[in-house]
Amino acid sequence: MKLSHILKALVCLLAVASLQSCFKKNSDPDASLRFNAASDKVVLQHEWRAAWLTTVNGSDWPDKNDSLQVQKTKLATMIRDLKAVGVNVVFIQVSSNQDAIYPSEILPWSHVLTGKQGRDPLYDPLALAVETCRAEGLQIHAWLNPFRCGKKDFERDPRHVVLSHPEYLQEYGVNYYLDPSLDGVKSHLASVVEELLTNYDLDGIHIDDYFYPDGLSSEEKEWNDDASYDASGKALSKELWRFHNVDECIKILYETTHSVRPGAVFGVSPAGRLVNTRKLYADPTTWCAQGTVDYLVPQIYWQHGHKVADFKKVLDSWEEVVAKVPMFTGLASYRYGETGFEDLDEFRVQVEECREASYVKGHVWFPARSILTSEFRAFLLDGIYKYGSLPPTIGESPFPAPSAPRARVEGTVIKWDSVDDADGYAVYSLERTADTRTWTAHLLWKGPGTTYQANERTNYIVLSYKGKMISEVPQSVFVPSRRKLKE
Repeated sequence: MKLSHILKALVCLLAVASLQSCFKKNSDPDASLRFNAASDKVVLQHEWRAAWLTTVNGSDWPDKNDSLQVQKTKLATMIRDLKAVGVNVVFIQVSSNQDAIYPSEILPWSHVLTGKQGRDPLYDPLALAVETCRAEGLQIHAWLNPFRCGKKDFERDPRHVVLSHPEYLQEYGVNYYLDPSLDGVKSHLASVVEELLTNYDLDGIHIDDYFYPDGLSSEEKEWNDDASYDASGKALSKELWRFHNVDECIKILYETTHSVRPGAVFGVSPAGRLVNTRKLYADPTTWCAQGTVDYLVPQIYWQHGHKVADFKKVLDSWEEVVAKVPMFTGLASYRYGETGFEDLDEFRVQVEECREASYVKGHVWFPARSILTSEFRAFLLDGIYKYGSLPPTIGESPFPAPSAPRARVEGTVIKWDSVDDADGYAVYSLERTADTRTWTAHLLWKGPGTTYQANERTNYIVLSYKGKMISEVPQSVFVPSRRKLKE
C-alpha cells in the first residue's frame, strides 16, 4: 500500500474516532452537572425555626374584643401564617398564671378567653391549635409558666391553686408564686404535664424563665421559706438549697414528660445571660450535665455592640453549658425599630451567627405576631428563610427513622414509591458550592404526596420523615435538559 493511502486511512480513522468522542460527550451534555454519590458530599442542615405564641394578657392571641368564633378563626389563621413565613415549630402558651386555655381537671379556664377566670369558652383552643399544626406539618409544644400565679388582687375561680392550696404559696411584691421547695408543688406541676401529654398530641413541654422571683436573692420581702429549709435538714446553704429545689422541679417535669409520652421532649428557655438566670436560683449548667433537659433556648434579646450583653459574646458564653444538649437561640423580634434594632439586618447577622455555631440548632422568635408584619415577613421569605427546613431530630424517638424513598425521573416529574411508616416526604434541590464537590441541599417542598414537578437541569434528593425522625440522605436524581441536541 502506498504511503499516501496509509495517511488517508489514518485521517479517516481519526475522524471517526473524533466523531464517536463528540457523540459520547453530546449524548450526556449534563454529565458535569450531575451529583456523584461516590465522590460528592451533601450539606443538609435541619433547623428549628420556631415562634412563641403568647396568650398571657392576649399578647399574640386572643384579642379581648373578639367573639369566641373570631378567636377560633384567628388562632388557626395565625398558625397558618406562621407556617407561611417559614416557621416549623410552635410554642403555644397554654398556662401563664396557673390557669389554662384547655379544659383541665386541675387548672381553671384562663380569663383571656372569656374575660372571667373559670368560664368555659365552649371550645378547646389547644385542641384546635394541635389540629391546625398537624394539618400544616408543624411541631407543637405546650408552653407553661410553672410557678407564677398572678397578682394578689386578681379575681380567681375557686378551683385556682391560690384558693384551693394556699399552703403552696409564697408572696413577693404584688404577686403570688408557687414555692419550688414543696413536694406538693412538684406533684402539682407533674400532674399538669401528665394531663397535657395524656390528652393532646404534643411534641413536647416547654417552660420559660420564671423560677424564684427576680431580686429575691438580694431582698427577701414577704417570701419566707424558713420552715421548708429547716425541714430539709440544712445540709446545704439556703442559697444552694434553693438551686436544688429548682433542679428537682426540672427533673420531675423531664421525667414526667418522657414517661407519659415517649418521644416527647422537655426544654427550658432561661434568661439570656447566665448571671441573670442564676439570680433566679436556676442553673442550666446543672440540668445539661445531669441530662434533665432535652434542649435549652436562652433568650438573647440584645443587639451587637450592647455594652453589657453584646449578642455574639452572650451567644458564645453558652457553648460550654450546652455541650451535651442542643441549643436554640431566643431572638427578640419585638425589638424591631428600637435602639440597636433599627434595621432588620441586625436579625440577619444574629441568625447567621447562630448558623455558624455548631452547638446552635435553630432559633425561636418572640413574640409570634412580630414576625407576621409585612416587612418582617418579606425579610424572612426573601432572605434567611428563602428555603424551607425540617426541624432537627432531638431527644429519643419511640420508632426508628423510615427508609429513604427511591426516586426516579419521568420527564420533569420526580416520582417515588411510598415508604412504610412515613408521615411524609421532603424534596430538596442540590446546589454546588463553587467548583467543589460539595453541594448544599435546599428544601423546596414537603408533604404526603409521592410526586414533585421539578425544574430542568437540577439535582434533587427525596427524604422521608416519621414524627421527628428523618431518613438518611438517599441517592440523587437528575432532571436533564429537554433541549434538542445540535446535529
